[in-house]
Amino acid sequence: MSVAAHKENHHHNAAQTLDWFGLGLSALCALHCIALPLLAGLMPVLEVVDQGGAFHWVMAVMIVPLGALAFWRGFRQHRKVHVLLTGTVGLVLVFVGLISNGLEHGHTQKLGTILTFVGSLFLILTHYQNYRLSRCQTCHSQQN
Repeated sequence: MSVAAHKENHHHNAAQTLDWFGLGLSALCALHCIALPLLAGLMPVLEVVDQGGAFHWVMAVMIVPLGALAFWRGFRQHRKVHVLLTGTVGLVLVFVGLISNGLEHGHTQKLGTILTFVGSLFLILTHYQNYRLSRCQTCHSQQN
């Protein structure tokens, strides 16, 4: 394998790894959105564990840059604008949901949870599409 082919293969593997991490974090975020209302009886305990919504901020700090990097790297490889746009919508929804959750109004917090959950679903779908398209491109570049 030539040096250029090795570098290209490494780039594809790194992009695919980013997508798997992003997919996992987005799934964890969606699971958190679903599980928290179901565990309402434990809210006093959970409030002690998650003072001030720290979990949401930590997840956002990991999800947003990871997603942006993965989607940009994938786009540079497969050139599918719809994947980049879908990922961007997901990132924006997660960020707006995070901001909404920080507000003290009950309806705004519910909206924030819904936005975060929908954004997470967008991110899961986009990371999976990005992974598949990047993998497909890797196969085509190795055949040539």
